[in-house]
Amino acid sequence: MNDDKDMKIVGRQEEIAELMPNICELDRQSANLEKARRLGQSLASELVAAPEKYGFDIIAAQTDGDSAVNLLQQRILLAFAVSVGLESFSVSPLVARTALSVFYNTLKRINYEFYEDINNSGSVSFYYLAKRRGIDVERRIGQTFAMLCGKDGNGVMCELGETLYCRFLASVKQHIIDIGLES
Repeated sequence: MNDDKDMKIVGRQEEIAELMPNICELDRQSANLEKARRLGQSLASELVAAPEKYGFDIIAAQTDGDSAVNLLQQRILLAFAVSVGLESFSVSPLVARTALSVFYNTLKRINYEFYEDINNSGSVSFYYLAKRRGIDVERRIGQTFAMLCGKDGNGVMCELGETLYCRFLASVKQHIIDIGLES
């Protein structure tokens, strides 16, 4: 004889079965967000180490001008590349936003002065304007870099900016792939 309790259990099992894909998706998103946090921390650490890794001091010394400005602009360009790379290559907008938020929070904690430089500089806005044009983006980023370094139209500085942007964008993409968050 069937009991109402049996029917309630069957009904609950069906409800649970319907919810399982959502639960699995939540677990996957939770794991992705944890990876995104690690990604943001890793990228901030790499950016802080960038002058040694990318030879900024050597580059700045070879360009006639204010090497402190050039070093700052190189680092701001790399911070911009982090933002673009996360937007472009991450598995989801939520993952990109999470990683970027952790990136800036980590940067604020490990190098507050540079974090403030980024916030107080209008440079990132100029890079976004160059990117939004959508045509020859890398070249335009290089030209913007040269302009921000006070070397508007200088071919060497334009190429330097373009190269740094492309190299760090590739590095961001590789970080995303390595941690398993690529789109």
